[in-house]
Amino acid sequence: MLIKERNEPINLKIMTALNTRMSLSKEHQRYYHNLKSGYEGECLFDQYVKEYVPLSCDILNDLQLKIYTTDFQIDALIIHDQTISIYEIKNYQTDITYHHNNFITKSGTIITNPLGQLNRTETALRNWLKLNRLTYEVEAYVCFINPEAMIYGAPYHPNIIYACQLSRHLKNLNPNTSKAEQLMKTLMENHIADFRSGKDLPDYQKETIKKGVACRYCHSFETKIKDRTTYCLTCGQTESTQETMNRQIAEFQVLFPEELLDTAVLHDWCKKQVSKQRLYRQLAKA
Repeated sequence: MLIKERNEPINLKIMTALNTRMSLSKEHQRYYHNLKSGYEGECLFDQYVKEYVPLSCDILNDLQLKIYTTDFQIDALIIHDQTISIYEIKNYQTDITYHHNNFITKSGTIITNPLGQLNRTETALRNWLKLNRLTYEVEAYVCFINPEAMIYGAPYHPNIIYACQLSRHLKNLNPNTSKAEQLMKTLMENHIADFRSGKDLPDYQKETIKKGVACRYCHSFETKIKDRTTYCLTCGQTESTQETMNRQIAEFQVLFPEELLDTAVLHDWCKKQVSKQRLYRQLAKA
């Protein structure tokens, strides 16, 4: 049973908006690409889970927890037969070579060892369970979800799952024989919603990023709003004006969560492309 759905990460929403509204450095472009690729890989993993995991198992996605002063994130958690299985999902878009305990890209870049990352998450979860007086076995896995990306030279490791092994692994999970209500309740109560990591984001202010209504398809700012429809003059796509206004509201709120959003602020954010009256009515509905 799916207990907690996966939502698009806040940092990915922020970077998607900033990618449209400002020029990103190569470092931040790479960060944005990695966030996007990671989320796509997690969604692909979810499709496998939906198809192959026994119905009695409980599934919680994208958990953000804290043990003392340490934050830790779990891409996917499955509860089955008094056991918790956690998954670190990697969606590498290039072939990787494993050499002397390092994972190296084709360009020669050494990337963070996912097994070390997994070990830290597993340790944090075990300590968190102990702190909350919850007794469960913990199994931890790294899943390389992209079947087109090869991992050359990787030794056999019981905690590594490749894409070709995933369906078999999930089908072999033992069904739940008892309820895990207290565990699920404690996990959900302690989950940190809308977690954002500011250290990886570029600096931005409302005054320095581009304002206006961007096309939701090609991201061009060459748009025109007429009656109930928004027209893109670049790609020719259309969108209902109501959806356009909802996008502007959501984007502003994710970029500037501490700022009060009123009609005047939203009118300025849209570069006056939408009338104040329409924006006022839309804000009243939000």
